[in-house]
Amino acid sequence: MFIIQPKQSVRTIASLMERSPSTISRELKRNTKNAAYSPVTAQTLYSYRK
Repeated sequence: MFIIQPKQSVRTIASLMERSPSTISRELKRNTKNAAYSPVTAQTLYSYRK
């Protein structure tokens, strides 16, 4: 589990998660609603898109 601090850069988050910055950027762009990212919302949106 990762604790991501507000205003952390995409590159910092990617480094912590050992993922590409573009992957993190896409995830945030695709699943951010009302200016906030929520993993629960992300999962729900994924289910609708599937």
